[in-house]
Amino acid sequence: MSKIVIQSKSKNKNIHKLDNQGQQGEFIKTVLDFDVRRRKWYQANKNSGEPTWSNVYAWVSRDQLALNAGAPVYDKEGKFQGVLATDLVLSYVSNFLSCILHLHLPKAEAEKNQVVKVNLD
Repeated sequence: MSKIVIQSKSKNKNIHKLDNQGQQGEFIKTVLDFDVRRRKWYQANKNSGEPTWSNVYAWVSRDQLALNAGAPVYDKEGKFQGVLATDLVLSYVSNFLSCILHLHLPKAEAEKNQVVKVNLD
């Protein structure tokens, strides 16, 4: 299921399903006191002024490892407006790459049992 998160001025986030055309659909839930601007990945993109990748983190609500790819967004005058970002679940990335290796590059050999180093500090 694809989802869209809409940040409201009340610091709550509303989560909606997306339809097949990527348009906002059915309301799923509201998460109270959620300010995305306090998140590490948001601050990293804002402060760097360029696209960034986060470190691998445990995405608790999905019980999976993930990482974030984002980029700051500016208006025509160069004023910071926010961050456009997405979370990538590592198992999904792994499955995608496995399909590419096995379906599109038959001569490539994928190594088994790859390990991602996670810094818990």
